[in-house]
Amino acid sequence: MTKEERMTRKDAIETFVCDHLTSYDLVTVLSHVNRYDGSLADESYNLMEDFDDILKGESPMAVARAIHRGIFYPDDEYFKVVRDKGKMALFSANWDDLIDDVLDHLVNHYYGDTGFTELDDLIHAEPDALFDENFKKVAPGDTPYIA
Repeated sequence: MTKEERMTRKDAIETFVCDHLTSYDLVTVLSHVNRYDGSLADESYNLMEDFDDILKGESPMAVARAIHRGIFYPDDEYFKVVRDKGKMALFSANWDDLIDDVLDHLVNHYYGDTGFTELDDLIHAEPDALFDENFKKVAPGDTPYIA
């Protein structure tokens, strides 16, 4: 392994999240973060495929009003319900809308669990830690074994 193939902690977290997490996984990470410190409550979205289940107790008119009050595109991947003073609003988002805030928080501010052991290991690592392409921590002087 060459020095160029090593990833910083930040790069490893970003690579892991972007290359290995699905939409379901991102919802899980957001849930864990919000249970830990509530810091991404504004980013607490649900999968769009769960829309009917989550809103099944609401009247069609209440849902229509909530869509009108929010910013909602049914083709987006995620949605959230915001309730304020008895009024509901619906907002939608895609992966690209959420990922920058999630990555910044995981890299710079979060030290809890995410529901993914490998990602937790990256998050809990020292800021100057280096990782290989398999997200395993490597010492700065490690060199590859060549047979």
